[in-house]
Amino acid sequence: ASKNNIKIRAIIYNNGTLNKFNWFCKDDWYTTDYSYFVIIDNTDTSSYGITEDIIKRTIGKPNDIYKYDVYTIYVYNYNITNKIKK
Repeated sequence: ASKNNIKIRAIIYNNGTLNKFNWFCKDDWYTTDYSYFVIIDNTDTSSYGITEDIIKRTIGKPNDIYKYDVYTIYVYNYNITNKIKK
């Protein structure tokens, strides 16, 4: 629907850092684009190790937090790509 204007990439939390999720992905997905938000599925009990506390500790306090259906969206006014280990 967004014609690839909005790109969602999976990340996980491991050993104190946010990391790209190495499953059916390309390295350049995590290096060539700018990222300004994180989405968490509140029905996923694993959430790949990511919680609101971890997001705030590793990325910083979000500028906005939105809730939509089963998702929480943390929005930043700066590029957070460098906070994700490639």
